[in-house]
Amino acid sequence: MVRHILIFLFLFLNLTNLYGKNVDSLINQLGLLDGTEKISLLTELCWELKYINQNEAINYGLEGVDLARSFSDKESESALLKNIAVVYFIKSDFEQSKKYCYQAIKLFQQQKNTTGIAKISNVIGMIHSAQGNYDNAIEEFEKSIMLCNAIGDTSKVIILEANIGNVYLKQGEYQKAIPLYERIVSNARQKNEQQRVAENIYNLGMVYTKLGDYPKALNYLFEASEISTSLDNHFLWINTQNEIGLIFRRLDMFDEAIMLYLPALKMAEELDNKNLIASLSNNLGLCYFRIDQFEKALNCYNTCLEIRQSLHVVDVGHILNNIGSAYKALGKHEQALDFYNQALETNSQLNLKSKMALNWSDLGELNLEQGNYSEAETYLLNAFSVLEKTKELKEVAIVTKLLSTLYRQSNQKEKEISFNNLHQNYSDSLYNKEKILASSRIIIREQLKEKNNQINKSKQALAHIEIENDAAQKNNKLLLGLLISFLGLSLIGIYYYRKRVNLNKQKLSENLTLAQTEKNILQDSLEKQNKELVLFSLEMVQNKELLKSLKNHLSTLSKNHPDNIEIKNIQSKLSINDVISKDWTYFNEVFNVAFPDFTKKIRNTYPNLSRKELQHCALIKLNISPAEAANIMGITTESIHSARYRLRKKFSLVRQESLEDLILSF
Repeated sequence: MVRHILIFLFLFLNLTNLYGKNVDSLINQLGLLDGTEKISLLTELCWELKYINQNEAINYGLEGVDLARSFSDKESESALLKNIAVVYFIKSDFEQSKKYCYQAIKLFQQQKNTTGIAKISNVIGMIHSAQGNYDNAIEEFEKSIMLCNAIGDTSKVIILEANIGNVYLKQGEYQKAIPLYERIVSNARQKNEQQRVAENIYNLGMVYTKLGDYPKALNYLFEASEISTSLDNHFLWINTQNEIGLIFRRLDMFDEAIMLYLPALKMAEELDNKNLIASLSNNLGLCYFRIDQFEKALNCYNTCLEIRQSLHVVDVGHILNNIGSAYKALGKHEQALDFYNQALETNSQLNLKSKMALNWSDLGELNLEQGNYSEAETYLLNAFSVLEKTKELKEVAIVTKLLSTLYRQSNQKEKEISFNNLHQNYSDSLYNKEKILASSRIIIREQLKEKNNQINKSKQALAHIEIENDAAQKNNKLLLGLLISFLGLSLIGIYYYRKRVNLNKQKLSENLTLAQTEKNILQDSLEKQNKELVLFSLEMVQNKELLKSLKNHLSTLSKNHPDNIEIKNIQSKLSINDVISKDWTYFNEVFNVAFPDFTKKIRNTYPNLSRKELQHCALIKLNISPAEAANIMGITTESIHSARYRLRKKFSLVRQESLEDLILSF
């Protein structure tokens, strides 16, 4: 019991240190302070609340400005104005942010405060970047870097370099952005600066999403999501959900993406963050469009456009084009044409060639449907000339298909054949890209396992907290009677002690809920991928059987028409073995992604296995029956049984031991 009393006294004496930075504690101190001490506290509250509650942060900041002015405290006033400008930026109210930036920089210049001027230049740069004025953004960031170098503030230079990396990201210069972000993350991890770690691994996640490396992108984004949750950084958490949703969209997992976007949108609305509301609304619209809910899509696009225009964002061409596509899907071609033209005009003014190409493609398709061949041809050829250089396979495949259709309908045979051939080439390349996406889905399955492990750990930690909480409540009851007799302040200590336990419990519970949600989303998609290799194997069977049937048919035709040279040429070019060889090559690639250690382990144990024997082992690993395996490998069922018998001998298995169980153990 004495030990419990000493622990309580220790907690009480250190209470100020434990909770000094807690927002509730800061608010509780407001009524106890006045003058310059209250100004400092209001400045701190404005900054601490910037990601948690922007409206409260602004109110505390404005109260501090009024108090600083009443004391003619220019230094505190300028610091508060700078904080308010940052909060308005986070809130996506860029005009208000600029207003307070200009007020702050004027005071910093009067004080010859180089650090303050550098910070404001950074905020102005971020505003320009958010509004799409990239040259102006880089100019402000470089100005801030020059000032920081002049005063030897290297830590701020790293942050500014990250902001320049963000501009590179928006401009599509990914190879310039990656080394910047990696250097910043490494530096932040060494200093245990979790906020900077989270922000920049989120940036890396966005880069790898753009590059199409989705498994790597998800690794970064999941970590960013977890850190932002632990820091109560709602702003960053919403952004990570938005980016993860983008990956799901690109993998055609639209229902899963919607499940992520809706709670993120709700939180963005609670924070009244217009920029995030606009982004999430547009992304939701893209998902609804792909699942044929065109009215919902149109409402989302209109919400996004209205917000972007209210924020004076000029880069809205893609949103106008989305609205045009929704009207076209609803059969309202006049409205579609109007919005397509608005989109083209906006993107032309900004010289955004890739977005203009998509506008031309949509305008070409619309005119083709209406029989306006001349206008359709002009738009589609313009689109093709740009997309061919950007290597956007999906878009260029669509455009070449439309041009082939156009020339067929307008009886231009030569051009039809030319663009049909191009379409086939791009479609083949797109098919190969889809194979890579299939591999990505398999890799994501492993990431789901990792998430399951995290959930289990969270459950264990939560159970531990429950036990700790129960023990704490029992101990508190025992301590209360004794402590009241000689220490009137014991109730305060118990309150804070229990509060800390409950806060820990709540935070772990939230983490568990978040992880469970992510697990459910991934589980719905990845269960479909577990059978991918089996389905592919069956596809190999179908390919071979189809070719067998075709060769038999050609053989019959050849007998009936022995002088037909064309039939003999086709016969000579048809090779079942070539097709099977190609199928095996792709099969091995996907199999090794799904079971990366299988071949290595079985070869280490049985180094004398031939390539054919390894193929037999792979089919057994996939639980393929002997009859199916015979069709896949182009041999008889008896040959399969013989091959498996020889495997048993190589593995030195006795009658009672199972070949299948042995192979499944690798």
